[in-house]
Amino acid sequence: MGEQLLHILDDLSVKEFEKFKFYLPHGGTAPHIRRGKLDGASRIQVAELLMQTYPQEALDITNQVLRKIPRLDLVQGGQLQTGGETGNCAFSMLLEWRKRAKQDATAIHLCTILSQDGVPLQPEALDCLRDTGSA
Repeated sequence: MGEQLLHILDDLSVKEFEKFKFYLPHGGTAPHIRRGKLDGASRIQVAELLMQTYPQEALDITNQVLRKIPRLDLVQGGQLQTGGETGNCAFSMLLEWRKRAKQDATAIHLCTILSQDGVPLQPEALDCLRDTGSA
């Protein structure tokens, strides 16, 4: 679990990581990580605090905070990692595309790319992309 937490935190930009630390003590479950422990904390230290404070719920708490940032791609990634090899491969491809496309890595741009060959996306996939794009 520690490696997975650290991997998620490493994928956050500096600004997103600061937001993550801001929202973390405001989570809905007790106990809370005190704000003072998060000030100036590194990604490794935050991962350790999560595991110490929430030994069974660290990933769930992390997912709740990621939804507030919002970094839904990382929340979905955590779900895909338990979904078998196909989910891991698809998610890895999307992460690679996002890294390469940078600011152009939007849901609308992805929808356009996926529809280029004249084969429209399934309505469920299109709705998912539209919902993600507006979040």
